[in-house]
Amino acid sequence: MIKVGQFSLVLTILILAYIYIQWKLISPTVTSPYMDEKFHIPQALKYCHGRLFDYDPKLTTPPGLYITSLALIYPFSRILPISQLCTVKVLRSINIIYGIGTHVVTYCIHQHLHPASRSRAWDVLAVSLFPVSFFFNFLYYTDSGSTFFVLVAYWCLLKRRYSASALVGLLAFSFRQSNILWVALMAWVALVQVIKEHASLAQKSMLDWHLRHVVAQRSFRQYINNLLVLGITNIASITTQLWPYLVALLLFGAYVGWNGGIVLGDKANHTPSLNVPQVFYYAAFLAFFTCPIILCSVDVKRLSSAKNLFRFATFLPLSTWIIARYTVSHPFLLSDNRHFSFYVWRYLFRAHPYIRYALVPAYWLSLWSVTSVLCDSQPLLFVVGYNLSVTITLVPSPLLEFRYFIIPYILFRLHVSQRCTTNVARMMELGMFIGINAITIWLFLERPFTWEHELDEVQRFMW
Repeated sequence: MIKVGQFSLVLTILILAYIYIQWKLISPTVTSPYMDEKFHIPQALKYCHGRLFDYDPKLTTPPGLYITSLALIYPFSRILPISQLCTVKVLRSINIIYGIGTHVVTYCIHQHLHPASRSRAWDVLAVSLFPVSFFFNFLYYTDSGSTFFVLVAYWCLLKRRYSASALVGLLAFSFRQSNILWVALMAWVALVQVIKEHASLAQKSMLDWHLRHVVAQRSFRQYINNLLVLGITNIASITTQLWPYLVALLLFGAYVGWNGGIVLGDKANHTPSLNVPQVFYYAAFLAFFTCPIILCSVDVKRLSSAKNLFRFATFLPLSTWIIARYTVSHPFLLSDNRHFSFYVWRYLFRAHPYIRYALVPAYWLSLWSVTSVLCDSQPLLFVVGYNLSVTITLVPSPLLEFRYFIIPYILFRLHVSQRCTTNVARMMELGMFIGINAITIWLFLERPFTWEHELDEVQRFMW
């Protein structure tokens, strides 16, 4: 068991790093709202001055960020005037609070999932230093608060506090609508928990089966039938305990009906699509950022087995057809050269008409690697729920946006078995993340540029 002192030391270092980067590097250099902050900060100022129903029609997300910001700032209004509290620097600092809170709740989740871990502080630090989420802790975006409240809701679920989990899940929804899918995943995990409470020893064992156990039984139909029987026979307990999740999902349905869609404003640029290759992009992204873990976990013999070669032979034409039929090139992705995704799309996917098909083997390797690690670490029921949530979250989005991968990555990283991770892998992971973060912040601060049609406006590279 890891010592609390080690956690406190890591947390203190992280807090000091956050404060230094924000107050000494970013805020003195980027003094005015940047990019999406041009929408978020003016809206927060409206809330600070009591204009709660004056909502910018360009904002696509609910007002969770602004409401919680006001709740954090208002108690200090007796000391300082609200005009001195609702500043760019202070509003950005709110996301540092969320970043620190995410570190703490990640530690709690890790402690629950891996109680015997001796490297908890370092695993949790790696999650906190994950480059995409780390960067957005320094800007007034919705991502930090969204991530924090999803993880708090998940921790409440693990503690079987279902009402609190559903309530916090709705708060996460108020930051980003797609978070309702993580609430659905929590409802799925809670369903398994409730069924376990009323199952026999043999049935409990079945609920904990990994994919290899189900395959060994050679009867998926019987496995599914047994699950259905368990669910039906325990319907009363399920309904009694899990009604908060049902209410949360019904409220989401009511919101969609009232709003006429998922996004609030700017609906013309955020029309849902069927962007199936998003699953491939995410798998490659996840494989890259977890490569130290994958390299020490994957069995190469399994990869080159006859079964896997047959699966690849099946995957090849199917994925080629999916890429040809369902690839979406969003106008924002093709025109906004401030995001790293622009350069991935321009210099990789558009380098040659057939390059997207040449990447199919890499997609297969990525999908197989990350799925193998997760299947070796978690029961099949969790793997199914996680993969469904990821797929339904990503596929409707027409835009390749690395921020959408934050919560899927964190949940994956937290659920990887400790047997899959060596100290060398952890050090490689931490070193890689620190290096990427340093380069990202350096590019953001030290390599500004301008557009020909906006010479008076400084642009910056970012995720």
